[in-house]
Amino acid sequence: MPEWGEIVLAELTQTFDKGDATYFFPLLAQTEQRLGRKPRCGALDKAYDAFYVYQYFHDAGGLAAVPLVAKGRHDVRTFSPDGLPVCAAGLAMPLKFAFTDRTTTIVVHERGKYVCPLIFPSKIADTCPANHDNWPKGGCTAMMPTCAGARIRYQLDRESAEYGRTVRRGLQAAHRR
Repeated sequence: MPEWGEIVLAELTQTFDKGDATYFFPLLAQTEQRLGRKPRCGALDKAYDAFYVYQYFHDAGGLAAVPLVAKGRHDVRTFSPDGLPVCAAGLAMPLKFAFTDRTTTIVVHERGKYVCPLIFPSKIADTCPANHDNWPKGGCTAMMPTCAGARIRYQLDRESAEYGRTVRRGLQAAHRR
């Protein structure tokens, strides 16, 4: 704060065997307690490129400025206007089923399996217009969390002025430490 100086809102020290992501919720809980509200924005390093980080700041009415990390084959994913992932052929993939995932991240969440719209809920084509490699095996699929944070992770405009301001504020705070 320009008139007063720096203020530490949260601090957490853990043993070396704890992953970076395990810091997120305890630090933000301390920050919320001290601010009396959720912080709207956060500039974090790539260790925090997770759907629940984007969801947290989205729910607070702001954004998480986090570099996108390519995970598996998915460094780019597009979505239909109603939030469904889009396949290589440019078609919205319907949700086949959802389940509670307790194993893939530190956050229990709803995860969904999105599938080829040419095959589910009923087969309407004999070939894939994009010649997808998985067509003979039932078409393309996508497994991902069903929340907005999963989409925001891919759709966030990392070239926008708001993203840039959030990153600059985070870097300025880090350099003052």
